[in-house]
Amino acid sequence: MRKHVVAGLLGCLVAMMLAGSAAAGDRNTLNVGFYIEPTSLDPHIVTSTDVYLIWNMYEPLVGLRRDTVKLEPKLATSWEISNDQKTYTFKLRKGVKFHDGSPFTAASVKTSIERIIQLKRGSSWLLTSVKEVKALDEYTAQVILSKPDIAFQRGLPFIYMISAAAVKAHEQGAGDMAPTWFADHSAGTGPYKIESWARGDKLVMTKFDDYWQGWNKPHVSKVIYYGVLEPGTQRLMVEKGDLDLPLVYTADDIEAYRKNATVVVDAKPGTELMFIRMHNQAGPTKDKRVRQALSMAFDWKTFGAVMRNNIAPSDGPAPRELLGDWRPQRVLREYDVDRAKKLLAEAGFPNGFSMSYVYNKGDEEKRTMGEVWQAGLQRLGVSLDIKVMTWPTLVERLSSWGDNRTETGIENSYGQYTNARIPDAYSFLYFMYHSAASKGAGRNFMYYNNPRVDDLISRAGIVGDDERIKLYREAAQIIVDDVPDIFVDKIPDVNIRRKVVEGYYHDPLASRAFHFYDMHKTGP
Repeated sequence: MRKHVVAGLLGCLVAMMLAGSAAAGDRNTLNVGFYIEPTSLDPHIVTSTDVYLIWNMYEPLVGLRRDTVKLEPKLATSWEISNDQKTYTFKLRKGVKFHDGSPFTAASVKTSIERIIQLKRGSSWLLTSVKEVKALDEYTAQVILSKPDIAFQRGLPFIYMISAAAVKAHEQGAGDMAPTWFADHSAGTGPYKIESWARGDKLVMTKFDDYWQGWNKPHVSKVIYYGVLEPGTQRLMVEKGDLDLPLVYTADDIEAYRKNATVVVDAKPGTELMFIRMHNQAGPTKDKRVRQALSMAFDWKTFGAVMRNNIAPSDGPAPRELLGDWRPQRVLREYDVDRAKKLLAEAGFPNGFSMSYVYNKGDEEKRTMGEVWQAGLQRLGVSLDIKVMTWPTLVERLSSWGDNRTETGIENSYGQYTNARIPDAYSFLYFMYHSAASKGAGRNFMYYNNPRVDDLISRAGIVGDDERIKLYREAAQIIVDDVPDIFVDKIPDVNIRRKVVEGYYHDPLASRAFHFYDMHKTGP
């Protein structure tokens, strides 16, 4: 649901050029529009929506059963967990090859997990309790934890296996684990591999002929992602038949797509949340009263109207589905300018101040949030400077504060969309609010820090399910009362595709997730 942007002459020219490509009209090629162009395609580094490209090229030991969040065998045919919940033993699938032709073995498991830990990026937040990885024999791998850890257990579907041979062959320095090569090459076991990637233009994936599940059903043999981030241009391309799956769209676009007889629009409840995050350690927003006041300047009614009510109220810091059908009390959703002015005066800002808000290029809902907020803030005497950046620049900009921790040159707020990276509330509460998640793999870019919350989240990772939910709920309530963010909305899973595309299914964890191996086209 992205605010309308007119495509303009440049967008038309881009669409015309793409229309003349060989991919247009090819029923064996699936054409997709980027939502955010990734910074890397290394499965052990990515953390954003680019992870949904990754799982078409790389696979885990344990996957998720279709349409559910239940675990099922993938590259491991079975696994056992010791009584103390600290030792995991995996029996591996035989006859599986990586894209470079090397065999999948226990040595690959050992290299993959140790590489993630060493790089301290991507899914490393799931492996903080890993003590040792052993290759017991060629097709038996064992992971030993220092303590029981729900993040590791529930996160198994997001720990991807890579070729140990490729790592060794492409290291630029002894032991660097080859992140440069993996940024734009693939060496996984998945059904598709990277053919080429011209950044800012298009990414091409082709089928891996030796994929272990075979190619005996209807499939697409090629997937092309186009670097077009303007919703108007993506819509024009869909209408011309040059794009099968648009990922950037506005509320107006959704209505137009619904009226298009050649297009299917599916909308289902989702678990994804949208936030305006405010700096908790620097600038005016380090004062809780200021954060409360700024939250009260957000006009939810106007925002809902602009979004054509294609949103739902936020559940707070984590979706209720992952908290036992529960949401915290006192989630602030008041639009109250008078009370906000009093809070600012109490905090020492009776005449307001200037601040910044940044969002990533291509996400028009975040731009809309900023504009609605900007209008409300003007009534408080607060000037909001809205900036747009590419996702890599935004991440670098926000995370850099942790290196110098000064009051100058900071970004005061930004828009963030978050999905369930694993089927557990840990993926929200740790990922966004634990003090350890401010660098690398995490998203605590506004430096929220509450030792009690850290303790609750850490304890939740090592206890049984009933006690875990209690700890999560307590942490979520504390976070809500601290008002680190504006809890804007809950995003439905909207999928837009041309009718010739079949085999798509809703992924419970993310709306922008596509399993291309299951998809095919019935026409050009």
